[in-house]
Amino acid sequence: MPAVWTDLVAEDPFNAVARGRAAFRAQELLELVQLIEAMKS
Repeated sequence: MPAVWTDLVAEDPFNAVARGRAAFRAQELLELVQLIEAMKS
């Protein structure tokens, strides 16, 4: 089990500030777009 799934690791600052308002970071969405584009070709 990854440590980030537990309370052993400090909360990510982005998640602390977003508090449910943003499901994904911009960088994560860009990586997803790249992955989808790679899978299309």
